[in-house]
Amino acid sequence: MQNVSSIRMMYAKGTSKSKNDEENKIREKILIDLHNNTNPQFLEDPTYGTQWKDLKEKWTALVTSISPVQNYTHVEIEQKAGRNHTYDFQLRYSDKDNQIYEKNVEFKHNVKTISDMPQFLSLPVKSSLDMLRGQSYSTFYYGGGYLDEYMSKICQENHIEKLQEDVYQKHIQSVKTNVHAFFDTLKQDCENKEKEKAEIVDRSIREFLEKYGKHVDLEWLTKKFKDSQMDKIFVMWDCSEFHVESFVEDDLTLIPHQEPAVTKNSIVVQSKTKSFHLLLRWRNRKGILNPAWQISMKPISGVDAQKKCNVCNKPCKVKKNGELYKHVCLTSK
Repeated sequence: MQNVSSIRMMYAKGTSKSKNDEENKIREKILIDLHNNTNPQFLEDPTYGTQWKDLKEKWTALVTSISPVQNYTHVEIEQKAGRNHTYDFQLRYSDKDNQIYEKNVEFKHNVKTISDMPQFLSLPVKSSLDMLRGQSYSTFYYGGGYLDEYMSKICQENHIEKLQEDVYQKHIQSVKTNVHAFFDTLKQDCENKEKEKAEIVDRSIREFLEKYGKHVDLEWLTKKFKDSQMDKIFVMWDCSEFHVESFVEDDLTLIPHQEPAVTKNSIVVQSKTKSFHLLLRWRNRKGILNPAWQISMKPISGVDAQKKCNVCNKPCKVKKNGELYKHVCLTSK
């Protein structure tokens, strides 16, 4: 529930991972309410008013700066929630002729750039089977003996029978263990022999990637990147200022026929400008629920994010000179 003191969440890094979703929803609601002037009294609060005014001024300036139309007369902001959307807000700008221009925004807290994010995209393993040409980690984990080995570490008082595979696979991507008593029991027992269980799960990930990690369908993954990332911008708030960044097509076009690099828990693939790290992890406790690919990005050293040269109209290399960056035309070499 939002109140006048909720503004502190915008100027703090966050309390804990377990409260991330809850706190982010409040932050998003704050931005919506500031735009709609829902709680004008908050701006005059003797304790928190200064922070409310500061954020309102910066948010209003940001909304203006990202407008796709120069002279808009009105803007509406709609919050988009749920897994069906790959962004948090849709901004709809109207011009004097009542024509609508849309801008999709994904909001991130406590970061300055996309490369600072632990992930910009998460893919559940069951909905991304085509990425590894039909190979499923959850099937590998169930049928490869890892689940049996994990269950052998459960204490006697929490003993439970192994689920049939079709039931297990039906629920494995759930986010809450109460979908079935089996997963609730695994959660209740999670601190028992925790290190031994973690070793089993880590080994299953390592052995799965050793076997299938180089089988990435780069064309499929490129399409997934473009479908989910191309029609939006990232608006990042670093607890004091807003920053804006977006991908261009070349950033997300993976180099064809390039063999991925594989580590003990990740697959690494590249475009011309970016390196993408696909970390395979369990999102709801190791070995219990929701294995997924947590995908992060790092720029490739020496290449700017597709800024075009005035001379050759092609991407230019970047050289760092102290705090300055110099663009070097590739055609001049």
